[in-house]
Amino acid sequence: MMEINEKIIRHIVDNFYKDLNSYSNVMYINDKGEEMLKGYYFDNYPSILIFLSYYNLFTNSQIATPLIKKYLNYLVSSLKKQKRVILSFAYGLTGVLLALKVVNKIGKVNINLTELQNNYEDLVRLRLEIINRKIKKGTIKSLDYDFINGLSANLLTLLLFSNNKFLIRKCVRYLCDCLDSVLTKTIINLGVAHGIGGIMLVLVQASKNEYLDKCHRLKVERSLKQISEIYIKIYITKKEGKQKLINPWEDRINIKNINPNSLKRRQSWCYGTPGIAYGLLEVAKQLNDTYLEKIVSNIFNKINTIDLIDTELETPTFCHGISGLLSILLNLKDNNRINVNLIKRNLAIELLNKYDSSREFGFRDYDFVSRGKKYENKKEFLDLGLLNGATGCFLSLMSLIDERILSWTKIFLL
Repeated sequence: MMEINEKIIRHIVDNFYKDLNSYSNVMYINDKGEEMLKGYYFDNYPSILIFLSYYNLFTNSQIATPLIKKYLNYLVSSLKKQKRVILSFAYGLTGVLLALKVVNKIGKVNINLTELQNNYEDLVRLRLEIINRKIKKGTIKSLDYDFINGLSANLLTLLLFSNNKFLIRKCVRYLCDCLDSVLTKTIINLGVAHGIGGIMLVLVQASKNEYLDKCHRLKVERSLKQISEIYIKIYITKKEGKQKLINPWEDRINIKNINPNSLKRRQSWCYGTPGIAYGLLEVAKQLNDTYLEKIVSNIFNKINTIDLIDTELETPTFCHGISGLLSILLNLKDNNRINVNLIKRNLAIELLNKYDSSREFGFRDYDFVSRGKKYENKKEFLDLGLLNGATGCFLSLMSLIDERILSWTKIFLL
């Protein structure tokens, strides 16, 4: 069993970099890699570029710069082959732009992104027109507003890298309107990846943005209160049902008929309680809601006491697995009301134990789903992406021993 040791972590991260550097184009060895390269998926070239940029920071060098430039060329070539533009984070231009911004800022490889940024903002305006029509018709869907595919990720990208205050305000306004439409439904998706959890995490970031005027701040505050009230209502109902309340928030819920005994156990970023709880903690701070802060702090403190097997996290990867929960807990470092040191250490050791030095690239995803395809039984997949693959695992390990690396999680709303 591996222990948390800086020398060991640096060694296996260096080995991963060497594995990447040994291929002319590492994407083609991904399971289904060649097929996926027909699109510009975030877990393809963008993930590689983000890892390499942070590897430069991790090593305090420019060692990865030649490889960054090579994969930039591959990415540009891939973009030129696309027949249509998608604004998705996971499957489109949003993930690409975020990666290129990281290459500029963290990788220290200068790219002129002015034209791409302007074109992106034009496309976001077009998306807003489509969303507005759908809101009026009552046909809004999660693909329009969620984080993985929708407006939530577009707004996050603008908040991180744009000074276009009018577009930021318009995105905020429309995302709040999307939320109003969602909350008229009986079945509500609670998750970060595809539900109101993602809207919440983006809006709490927006509430801190200097470009919001009083009117838009009030609109955001109203939406955050609406969302937090839903989660509190579910929490109270589960409490009356005598749940342990380590996992009060499941994937989807019938808000008009909450089952006090339903239970979601997997502690993942995308659909689990920790990602939602992290967002609620940020909301509590922003709204000065001490009651909400107490609820969420208690949940995290209880998570600290559970056995690893009870997290139901079998894959080492970020979206559905160990790296995601570990990254959430690492971002709680400045909260003195929450103690997650035990579970954080156990997760780090478990992540290291998932590393297999006898296999190239070290980590494998293990799940029912890989890159949009579902399988009857869980399988291992070679994937190099941040969401579902090895780069997310290595960045999580790097964050354990170098706090500067943790900023990579900002693109996942942390």
